[in-house]
Amino acid sequence: MPVDEKSAQAPREQSRGIMAESRTNSEPLPVSKRGRLLSHLTEDIRSSSFAESQLVFLTFCTGMQDATTFPDYHCFASNQTGNTVFLCLALILPQLDGEAFITSNIGMALGLFLGAGWLTGQLSHTIGPRKRWWLLVCNLIQSGMVLGAAAVQYRYGIKDRGPKALTVVGLLAFAAGSQVVQSRSLCLTEMYSLRGNIKDSHEYEVADWQPDDEVSNYNTFTVPYGQGFPWRLQRGLI
Repeated sequence: MPVDEKSAQAPREQSRGIMAESRTNSEPLPVSKRGRLLSHLTEDIRSSSFAESQLVFLTFCTGMQDATTFPDYHCFASNQTGNTVFLCLALILPQLDGEAFITSNIGMALGLFLGAGWLTGQLSHTIGPRKRWWLLVCNLIQSGMVLGAAAVQYRYGIKDRGPKALTVVGLLAFAAGSQVVQSRSLCLTEMYSLRGNIKDSHEYEVADWQPDDEVSNYNTFTVPYGQGFPWRLQRGLI
């Protein structure tokens, strides 16, 4: 009898062990905090209203930056359309150099802006433009450059030309160029350029005020591409 009880108990214990093992395998393994952090940082950021609100705030700060750098250094740090116009004026009216604008500062801003855009774009193409850790690193570098420019101006004062001025303008322009590429990679309309926004708005043009008769019945959703209000506004700006 003891032998029979042991022989009957062995399969029962074996079946319990198999059930416990299968239950353990079906349960997900606990993820460590470090693993969750790495997973969070390597995820892609999606376009959202929160990201758009950050970009709007950043655009406001960029406008303040250009409004303060032009009176001090006679060039724009991020508005390269204005700098390009001043370069054309420098070729036509060189006597204005040093009064209305400073060519060396404009060249530094335009060159580093383009260089930052190219470098950030190439690295983003290799790493992944929407990786959270990559965007975090880029924004930290840009913030450091802006703070560095503020430190140089605080230490040496405002000098509209010379190495100190070129340093301040170059740091601000490099940060702005990198930021433009970042915002484009998020598929969010970059707001630094008014003309660029007007051009982008053509894609969303759906209606125009076109009277059909004397009773002012308006035909909507039938306007052809490039004939609505944004196009007319752009022609007026040009």
